[in-house]
Amino acid sequence: MSIVVAQLGARMHYAVPCLLHRAGRLDHFFTDLCASKGWPRWCSRLPAGLASDGLRRLGGRDPQGVPGERITAFNVLGLRYARMRRRARSPEELTQSFLWAGRAFCRRIVSRGLGEARSVYAFNSAALELFEAAKARGRRTVLEQTIAPRRVEHTLLQEEHERFPDWHCAADESDVLDRYCAREEAEWRLADLILCGSDFVRDGIAQCGGPVERCVVVPYGV
Repeated sequence: MSIVVAQLGARMHYAVPCLLHRAGRLDHFFTDLCASKGWPRWCSRLPAGLASDGLRRLGGRDPQGVPGERITAFNVLGLRYARMRRRARSPEELTQSFLWAGRAFCRRIVSRGLGEARSVYAFNSAALELFEAAKARGRRTVLEQTIAPRRVEHTLLQEEHERFPDWHCAADESDVLDRYCAREEAEWRLADLILCGSDFVRDGIAQCGGPVERCVVVPYGV
């Protein structure tokens, strides 16, 4: 069964698309910034003394072993996303950048099409519109929940802020946070399988009333 992988960012150094390609299961890989596609290819050719930290990090965003014809990178989107995160001055602005990037990323993939792939593999907060399109076409959906649900994270931050009010700014209390949480929970409802990196993540989904019966814990190696 061929699989489309959609990954916003370079989580785990692209382990998922690389492993699926080695297993002969990768149909196509979509991402935001990729050092082997388009203008970022020139970053790796710059002398070490001329490359900034950001350019060096970009040069390392390369899904090793995945053929270029199986990769689509939305580099302009990636640059805008990086700029939004860098300029965020509050938890609310940072969450807003996550929401914008997740929606924009999914919509670009849907506009390109899913080809003949029978399954779609995506990550939390960057899967909703993609999963909606996949389910409408009878495709299987797999979500990787890389961290505890944002609603759980928010509760923990609130508790710590009440205990130590002088240590850190208060957790985000805006409607933007509510939209982010609602997005995560909608992705769970559309996922046929939810991969969790730990029992803590799975328990967080259960705490939020999510479909824990569809959760499988696959611990990260490191």
